[in-house]
Amino acid sequence: MKKRALNWRSACILRHLPRNCGIDRISGERGYCHSGYLPIVASFCDHHGEEPVLSGARGSGTVFFGNCNLSCVYCQNHQISQDFNRQDQNEVEIAELARDMIYCRMSADVTILILFPITFCPQVVLAIEVAVRMGLHIPIIYNSSGYDALESIKALQGIVDITFPISGIQRFSCRKILECRDYVRHSRSAIKEMYRQAGELVLDESGNAVSGLIVRHLICQTGWQVLLRALNGWQGRFRRQ
Repeated sequence: MKKRALNWRSACILRHLPRNCGIDRISGERGYCHSGYLPIVASFCDHHGEEPVLSGARGSGTVFFGNCNLSCVYCQNHQISQDFNRQDQNEVEIAELARDMIYCRMSADVTILILFPITFCPQVVLAIEVAVRMGLHIPIIYNSSGYDALESIKALQGIVDITFPISGIQRFSCRKILECRDYVRHSRSAIKEMYRQAGELVLDESGNAVSGLIVRHLICQTGWQVLLRALNGWQGRFRRQ
């Protein structure tokens, strides 16, 4: 654990995110995501709004993180993802985040859903390791916007069981609706690595997911038919690689 913490310290000099701000969050500096070192937990509860294979009958124990590294104009969670000043009060220590995961385990025993933790990936890994020692033993889902750094996803191997990214934004739309230009490049690299680690979706005898990759496609009104053809072709190619 101590070795892992030392390895992750350098990641908190903000280079584990695609924007590569290069600021030192441990020293209190803040970049695009307005976040310091401590993770921001907006809420945690049993959540029934995800795909049935993830939620099961009792819901998925979900930790909602604040302060996203994107600024999507359509964000349905903008109150927690983009209201940076209000979210400062929701900073928690690593041990408290681990206890939140254990609470979720008790209220919803199918999966633990880590919802949009990209900004705090190093801290989430540390908290999961603590929670496992406290008795966390159900599948862990990493749910992201897809705007992940490849190095961060590689570091998740053996930590999470199910990867659950969003995909589907076209290059010409990135700057306009996400406030970034390189979403497609980073998301495709991240999803390829997720697939390498997790593989195809595996269900248990009850129909609940236990491992694998699920990609949620975001379909915008403009050019959706072209987008679907492009996604199908790309995913077919990376499966064969």
